[in-house]
Amino acid sequence: MVVDAVLPLNTWFSHYTQVFSSVSQILWHLPWHSTLAQNIKDPDLLGQWQKAFDHFIQSGQVWALLIGIFIGFLVKSMTSFG
Repeated sequence: MVVDAVLPLNTWFSHYTQVFSSVSQILWHLPWHSTLAQNIKDPDLLGQWQKAFDHFIQSGQVWALLIGIFIGFLVKSMTSFG
């Protein structure tokens, strides 16, 4: 009874260690200088947000957002049963 429970656990553990070994070998060869740090070209985060928001307004995407919300609300209200 106990042996029947231990055998699948043993095969699972053997498979797990093989997968872990393969993943560790792949991770060992990664270039760590590019995965641990980022190159920040423009540290002005608030300025970037302002620029992105201005582009969002000037390109008309705000109108598409508002129209999409309105149409979504209409579809939801017409298809709900309560």
